[in-house]
Amino acid sequence: MRQVEKMGDSSTQIALTGSTGFVGSHILRNLFERNYTVRTLVRTTRPTIMTQISSDSNPLSTTSHEAATPEKTIVEDRSHEGDAECPVGADQEEKPIGSIPDTEQGNPNPFNADDHDTKEIEGDLFNNGSLEKLVEGADVVVHLVGIIREYPRRGQTFGRIHVEGTKRLLVAAKKAGVRRWIQMSALGTRANAKSAYHRTKYEAERAVIESGLDWTIFRPSLIHGSDGEFMRMVKDMVSRDVIKGGLPFVPFFAKGGVFGRSYGGKVQPVWVEDVAKVFVDAIENEKTIGEIYEVAGPDRLTWPELYGICERHMSGAKSRKAIGVPSWLAKGVAQVAEGVGITGLPFGSDQVVMAGEDNVASDKGLVQLDVDFGLKRQGFEQLVGKYGPRMT
Repeated sequence: MRQVEKMGDSSTQIALTGSTGFVGSHILRNLFERNYTVRTLVRTTRPTIMTQISSDSNPLSTTSHEAATPEKTIVEDRSHEGDAECPVGADQEEKPIGSIPDTEQGNPNPFNADDHDTKEIEGDLFNNGSLEKLVEGADVVVHLVGIIREYPRRGQTFGRIHVEGTKRLLVAAKKAGVRRWIQMSALGTRANAKSAYHRTKYEAERAVIESGLDWTIFRPSLIHGSDGEFMRMVKDMVSRDVIKGGLPFVPFFAKGGVFGRSYGGKVQPVWVEDVAKVFVDAIENEKTIGEIYEVAGPDRLTWPELYGICERHMSGAKSRKAIGVPSWLAKGVAQVAEGVGITGLPFGSDQVVMAGEDNVASDKGLVQLDVDFGLKRQGFEQLVGKYGPRMT
């Protein structure tokens, strides 16, 4: 079995899934900054400009994300989104996972062809040829792929993507002699979870744990950043004029009573750059092998508290009351929609279930995270106060 080489040695090859999602794009940039050789699995070779990676990943930067240069392009692949960004909402319409020609794209990396070494492998988790090429010669697999919402008629179910997809990649990795595996999971993952999302994440974890590889698993809470789908959704909710289709209030899923009077579960938002750091740091940090890490920020917030912070700091935000939509009602509507194949609803029944649960880390878990990675986690309001005013 190959050993991971010294940091900065471009001979260390990383096989990365989910590279064009919110979290994946930040992890990819961190890998480039540390001079790793990277292969990424992508669904299409249609180039799109990747914004907010070089400048807006740092909330202290004064450069707008629109300043991203045209040569910094990346393949769009929404099905490989790092799904832990938003465990309770703000997913997007997913494309069906079909059979993609088994071809290897010889493109250099999407950021700067002269400075980094990477290749894009066209395919998906259900194309054996693509997986074989992705892990060929790899030292480490970083697996981020997941979905936050099911579309069964398109072949996108939690079981298929989270469990079967992970198992297929594990088979390919072991066959290729890969030794190191780093897995994206989610806070709240457990065998007896109420949501199928968390139960299938747990099944995927078990497959990794039982693989015989040197694994590390991360369970993030809500991941935030100015370029994330969730924060863009919140920006729209707090700033869009009613006359242009905005709501006069900010909705959240609440438990109890006809009007959902309780606040539902709490969340513990973690900055995307902190998530990217621990993923990349784990590659060569041997003490992280065999560990499952809870990843969260320092603040435990109710949904109204989270929205209030965004309202205070996001550009163009208006004063709008957060009003709870009863979970029982929202879940019923979602189940009916799912039963008849309606995909236009902006949330699924599983998301409603998860919104009613606390999505917070244990104090012990966060101590271990900080000690093993030397992490200095920043508060949610502190960060939104820096990047929120620049969101457009």
